[in-house]
Amino acid sequence: KEVKAVSDDGLAQLLSSVPSDDEVPSRNNVDQCETVFTDGLEEVSTSLSKAANAVTVTDDVCTIMRNLRTFMRDELDVDVSDRRLVRAARLLRLSAASHGRTVVDPIDCLLLQHIVWRLPEQRAVVRQWLWDNLTPGGDGSAADVLQFRFLLNGLRQSIEMAVRSTEGDVTGRGGARSTDAAAITALREEVSRLSSLIQRRLDSLVRHAELLKRAPNHCWLDPNEAKSAQQMLL
Repeated sequence: KEVKAVSDDGLAQLLSSVPSDDEVPSRNNVDQCETVFTDGLEEVSTSLSKAANAVTVTDDVCTIMRNLRTFMRDELDVDVSDRRLVRAARLLRLSAASHGRTVVDPIDCLLLQHIVWRLPEQRAVVRQWLWDNLTPGGDGSAADVLQFRFLLNGLRQSIEMAVRSTEGDVTGRGGARSTDAAAITALREEVSRLSSLIQRRLDSLVRHAELLKRAPNHCWLDPNEAKSAQQMLL
């Protein structure tokens, strides 16, 4: 019986969920090696797995994974299954936990270049796509900038009209109509919401840049790949 893939809308919930114990690969399913390479490895593995369960897959990372699956399907004719994405999300959680982080960051998504391709020559295409889409808050394209300016200009014009209609009485205590004073209050709330959104995006960019600076020390990334990403994204 064919099982349909989870829709794009439901993918974020799927990737954000913590896998049950029977979904996490067990050492019993792996060929055993009689040679003991290091003492305490089992304890480290268990501790890391528990830490990974507490790691959050952010909305930005879910968006990257969803858009990457769409890209693979539409441009490379590769269907990335839900199972593979869930396992990829688990790997990203482990990557974040390995560095003492409680959230998966976009830099961890560089590992996806080793997971989603079907043919080896597709890996470079996937890597380039990741470089183009890892930056939080969009790619900084001219269209993004114009859209943001349009939003700010519209908000500024609305504020100017509201202030003129109240003749400067933004509180309503000086005789301004209650509807005009209410419009001022709504605009103030919208400005506050937009300010918080911008601050969160700025914090995300600062964090992203700091992690990129430390990319060559990433436990899971090849140093040369990390340096290439650093040069491309900083």
